[in-house]
Amino acid sequence: MSQVTEYSEKVMDHFRNPRNVGTIENACFANCHGLTKVKLPYATKAISNEAFLNCINLKEIDFANTNFIGTRQFANCTSLETINISNTVYVVNGESFINCTNLKSVTFESGSNPLALNSSNFKGCNKLKTLKLPRQTTTITDNLLAGSVIDVLDLSSIDTFFDYVNLGTDNPIMN
Repeated sequence: MSQVTEYSEKVMDHFRNPRNVGTIENACFANCHGLTKVKLPYATKAISNEAFLNCINLKEIDFANTNFIGTRQFANCTSLETINISNTVYVVNGESFINCTNLKSVTFESGSNPLALNSSNFKGCNKLKTLKLPRQTTTITDNLLAGSVIDVLDLSSIDTFFDYVNLGTDNPIMN
């Protein structure tokens, strides 16, 4: 299994991962302003920290068989509007989608496994209206949704809230 550690072409419009790449390394595609679409094949299990940081025109992500979403992986990707996280993802590290200012909807596929959503994952996503958490989620840490205007939020499976949890809304609707 190989890995992509750096991609020097910063003006591409899409990236389709070669079949045998198992890991996208730290900051590999950071600041690729021309990037609009990412499709990862079944072999890619991990996307490391800040891999797509500041990809301001990124609109579409296909997580395929990814298990790990790193810290600040899609931070400041201001063109993202909808994210569907596959049921193979079991780690969503802190600030993964921070400041994705046009993000409106996040859905974890049925059977998704993240047990905890970490610090400030959706902080600054000021258009985020819908967050559908997987049933297996048991813990929400600080500032998960700070700055969002969430309308629909299901917290029925959550056992633990850490101190200073800021859900970013006064009236979440429980489904």
